[in-house]
Amino acid sequence: MHKNNFNFLRLLFASLVLITHSYNLLKIPEIFHKILGVELSYIGLNGFFIISGYLIFKSFNRSNSVFRYLWNRILRIYPALAVVLILTFLFGYFVYQGEEPYFHSRTILYYVPNGLSLIYLKTNISGFFSTNPYPGSVNGSLWTLIHEFGCYLILLPFYFFRRSKFLLYILTTLLLILLYFILIKNPSFYHKQIHAFNVGKFIEFLSFFIMGALFNFIDITNKKRNYILISIGVSFFLIALFIDNLKLMSHIFLPLVIIPFGSLLTPAFSFLNKTDISYGVYIYSFLVQQSLIYFFNILQVEILIVLTIIISYILGYLSWNLIEKQALKYKNLNLVRK
Repeated sequence: MHKNNFNFLRLLFASLVLITHSYNLLKIPEIFHKILGVELSYIGLNGFFIISGYLIFKSFNRSNSVFRYLWNRILRIYPALAVVLILTFLFGYFVYQGEEPYFHSRTILYYVPNGLSLIYLKTNISGFFSTNPYPGSVNGSLWTLIHEFGCYLILLPFYFFRRSKFLLYILTTLLLILLYFILIKNPSFYHKQIHAFNVGKFIEFLSFFIMGALFNFIDITNKKRNYILISIGVSFFLIALFIDNLKLMSHIFLPLVIIPFGSLLTPAFSFLNKTDISYGVYIYSFLVQQSLIYFFNILQVEILIVLTIIISYILGYLSWNLIEKQALKYKNLNLVRK
């Protein structure tokens, strides 16, 4: 495992999303939204895409073929996703109170294959958790995965220019400028939905993804330079709070803080370099929250957050060691003849 802070940051961002969902699922206004102007999940999700852009772009440049690149991405997302979808399908029988018999519902019967397609993923199933404040919602975190995989696919044309670092930098920068132009000039994109794929959110996520990718063209091996970049990022964060527009300036301060800090190694977080439970925490926490509310009637947000963190961290640990790490052993599988 690489010796850096990225595993810690991913776990932190998964926890931020978890906290926001705890408020949302109880229909309680998030206290942090009042302070920051955005929900914690906004920072968590975009932080994920910044890190993903930086690390995936690095992996992309090391791949010896497009097939190898896609195979590695599939191994990272699909094995754990398949397990959580199957477990949700089985577990759903105990939380279902719909009018139609459980195994007669097409939505339920096709839940797993639809989820694996990503584009047809169902995050709301009538009859699930019907007594909860937010009924019907199940695995609500998974909607971002189609957008994540979309970011992976966007990089494919860049493969043919990867031998020229300068040209790759120019093309990446131009793509980022185009994305900002679309976000500013065409806000109507936020209302375009293709099944589970939201065009506006994808453009926003992709802009953060590309910001992370651009840091591959900056030498951040120098600790002193990293601390300078982090200081600049924190300064922009404070300015954004002062002018009450955190969302607008997040494209500046988030990458400036996340990538340099992630590249450092903080001794207190070094134990996380041996394991990466963040993906498991992210894909299980929503189901855990809905279950805690349904079975134990937990309606206090602080208690819900603490219990969800404990249970989700355990599930994340099991997911990493039993599924994700085992799947990654097949990264060097010979897919095609050289």
